[in-house]
Amino acid sequence: MNVRNPDTLIGWTAAGFGTGGLTLQWMTDFGSLALIAINLVLALGGGYLLFLRIIKAHRDIRNDRRDG
Repeated sequence: MNVRNPDTLIGWTAAGFGTGGLTLQWMTDFGSLALIAINLVLALGGGYLLFLRIIKAHRDIRNDRRDG
């Protein structure tokens, strides 16, 4: 392999840029997937807290009716 050959240098440069671009794309896709997972966990947690608040409100209403 002749390193001084311009085609070889252009090929190596193109391969390097391609590898860097692929790595950047993979990291971006992984970051997007991580954000989706975090949003899903937060949405489920918020739904659970809302469910607990509704149950507490029902208990308070029932106790207020009972106490009259």
